[in-house]
Amino acid sequence: MKPFHIQCDSCLTQLKVTKESAIGKILACPKCGSMVQVTPPQETDSVEETIDSHPETSPEVTTAEPAAAGSHSEPQAKDLMPSAAWTSAETQARRKLLVLGTAVSVGVVIVLGAIGFIVTQLGKADREISQNETPSEAPPAETDQTTGVAQETVEASATDEATEPETEEGDPETVVDPSAAPIEPSGSDVENTGDDENSALSDPEPQENEDPDAAPPEFETPSLEAGSTVSPFDTVLADLNALGSIMEESAFDKARAIAEQELRVAYRVRVTPNEVFAERPKPKKINFEAGMELPLASVNIEATTLEGLINFARGLSGLPIMVDPVALEATDTSMTAPLTVSTKETSLGNLLSGTLEPLGLGWYRDDNLVVISVQGADGLVTEELTLGRLADDFPPQSGILTQLIFAMVEPERWSAESGASLERNIDRLTIRQTPLVIYKIKQFLSEWQDKLEDRSDAAPVSMSRRDLARKMLETEVSLEHLQPKLLQQLVQELSGQVEGTILVDWKRLNEQGWTIETELSCSLAALPLDLALDDLLRPAGLGFRVVHEDFIQITTIDAALGAPDIEFYDVSRLMTLGISSEELSAQLPQVFRAVGPQDPGKRFYFDAENQLLVAALPQPQQRALARFLNAWTQFEKTVSP
Repeated sequence: MKPFHIQCDSCLTQLKVTKESAIGKILACPKCGSMVQVTPPQETDSVEETIDSHPETSPEVTTAEPAAAGSHSEPQAKDLMPSAAWTSAETQARRKLLVLGTAVSVGVVIVLGAIGFIVTQLGKADREISQNETPSEAPPAETDQTTGVAQETVEASATDEATEPETEEGDPETVVDPSAAPIEPSGSDVENTGDDENSALSDPEPQENEDPDAAPPEFETPSLEAGSTVSPFDTVLADLNALGSIMEESAFDKARAIAEQELRVAYRVRVTPNEVFAERPKPKKINFEAGMELPLASVNIEATTLEGLINFARGLSGLPIMVDPVALEATDTSMTAPLTVSTKETSLGNLLSGTLEPLGLGWYRDDNLVVISVQGADGLVTEELTLGRLADDFPPQSGILTQLIFAMVEPERWSAESGASLERNIDRLTIRQTPLVIYKIKQFLSEWQDKLEDRSDAAPVSMSRRDLARKMLETEVSLEHLQPKLLQQLVQELSGQVEGTILVDWKRLNEQGWTIETELSCSLAALPLDLALDDLLRPAGLGFRVVHEDFIQITTIDAALGAPDIEFYDVSRLMTLGISSEELSAQLPQVFRAVGPQDPGKRFYFDAENQLLVAALPQPQQRALARFLNAWTQFEKTVSP
């Protein structure tokens, strides 16, 4: 491929593209960190920077050469840790505006000061002329009484002589005329305290022995010592000093800019109906009862897998069948779990039940969908859980622990109509819920206790689920079907090229009209799995989410961007750098302003005593939060003494 050049939209740096695999991807600019889409231009420009990196899931990775095979098994901290000299594009733009605004302000103040000085000097000159007039100059004016101007001059002079007191030497004393309107400075030049006794502008009484060469009274300020003055230029310098804290971002602001960049990239994939190019399959009438009651005379399969069993049942019945990934976690099994199928004269439904039971699995009906899940997944069961150390950290009278479970663990399943309940008895919880919700509560409490009991081997950086699944997501895959093929078939072919499992959330897809007959075409040549899935699913407006490090679920983009997960973050490093719990709790919702306001009571909980942050957020926001905490720690460490 012939190298070509692109331009970064943020810093306008020319970037050189040398690898064909980078075309069509969104990579990070090596200079400013902004995201750049690699598209071949028509012309070649000058070169300032080079992009030839292997496409990475994380937009901040800009290494010069592709990583060696197997090097992504452990996430690298440098991918998540920003440079201490990093400055966001937002601040660079703000700095330019501040410099321009300051220059305009200085110009305005100079003009106002010059005008004020000229007017004041003219007024002073007029007063000196009128005060220095002698009686010998009066007669010529009286001889010109035929002109109105001369007469007015004589009358004004006579009035001044009658009203102005004289000193012993006979010279008139200079007096500030209170009736004369003073030149009002701008609000940024003079601070008016509103105190008539201390305000120089509000005091009409003349000061004794006033120096005629002193600065005009309109530039006097009550905060200065007697006799001292301040110029407009001093005011401008003071304003610049006040803006000094804005010119350089705080550690929090720089970290927040990194998180917002991650959120904008993630939520940019939202699609509208007119952006969906794939053709939805025509509605097909499904007879669920006939499919599951299909009679089978004899079935004998000595060696198969869970995936093989599902394909067998799907082929016989024509019914859509999906597997709940949480059920596989709860039963500690996988799609490759070995199975033996042997039965005589039974129905398809009974065959499924008998074969899945040894794995702790079962099936239930959801509309016209067969869902493989834990046994009894669609009913309520009662179970008692022990709290362990959490019982001491959260006394029963506080009610915090139960409130967190209600708010973070499947909140939609705790309605009064559902029949679910949760009761606390000192060190135990009595729960009535579905088996999968109880499993999620167990995981929630277990992970919390693990964080409290062992902090010695904490990861050097906070990790999101997508970071943990980096090895699977960066595995290169190739798949070409120029003629549309069933989505289920394409997914199985991709799964065979990676170490992990890819499942389809047919329940969510059905809500948008994508049935098991959905067909897509693709041309994927040596792409990382995450980019390959984006290319495959984008025409249908679909996406994917990471269940855990070797488990991916294809779903709708709305579900991928909106379904929350619960994660725990160790923030002890921030605490040691001087960040208080109050500051962390107050600032955290601002990190997600790019995607709308957050309800801290439902999204975050900060365990100040154990220095743990609990967050219930969708995966893109969890990833942004992990990057934010890593960056805040890094920047705060740089500025700390």
